[in-house]
Amino acid sequence: MSRALTSLPGPSDIGEPLIFNRSTITRTRTIAGAAGVVAVTGITACGAGGSAGGGNAAANLNPLAATSKSAPATTSTSASPAPSASTTRKAATKAASTTRLVTTTQTVGYGTQRRYTSTMAAGATKVTRLGVAGTETVTTKQTLSGSRVTASNVVQRKITRAPVNRVVLIGTEKAAPAPTPYQPSSGGLNLAHAAMWDRIAACESGGDWSINTGNGYYGGLQFSASTWLANGGGQFAARADLASRAEQITVANRLYAKSGLAPWGCAGAA
Repeated sequence: MSRALTSLPGPSDIGEPLIFNRSTITRTRTIAGAAGVVAVTGITACGAGGSAGGGNAAANLNPLAATSKSAPATTSTSASPAPSASTTRKAATKAASTTRLVTTTQTVGYGTQRRYTSTMAAGATKVTRLGVAGTETVTTKQTLSGSRVTASNVVQRKITRAPVNRVVLIGTEKAAPAPTPYQPSSGGLNLAHAAMWDRIAACESGGDWSINTGNGYYGGLQFSASTWLANGGGQFAARADLASRAEQITVANRLYAKSGLAPWGCAGAA
């Protein structure tokens, strides 16, 4: 025979009636908000008598002595891929790279200036001024990886002492004829060494006795205006290119008597 028991402790917590029989008390309860179902089973009355058994079952009943099970929690974790060894090495190299400026002093070589003269034998040379090397400071930007230089670029050069060129005199192929005293010819002209002057004119001006290129030198023998007038050329014309060949040779002989062929760059053609 079964009956409803409503006098057990905690009716407000349980909320449902309990059903008993003589041998087993079974209760089913669903707890709101829980992840599972709580079940209490196997409460057996002690003793053969119905009222005694029922009293002992009611006394031993613990409505909270239940086991609960809930669904296991699941955690999802996404991992970023580990950087490759190459990427790690590049990052370490980039982080370790540094730059620095290095300034050094270097030697600047000198050149040689050659001058030709008819006062020396053909092929002979003479050093009239020794060359002196100069110096400069060179600033270089270096890129280092650790202590190793991986790149080097010059960013500035500054001359601190200019070099001095060496000067060498070189004898011409033909020796110039000895100067002859000035001997004016009829009409005030002197045509001595006319063939020599023709050769020099061919070198100086291409043999054009009336040339005026605007470079400050005039005529077949390329007189400057001041040299022309200083040697009496004004008696013939204001400039050499305005005078005749014979008049230019006459003025050239006057200058030759005082200075030889040194005033002419083409003296070697004599």
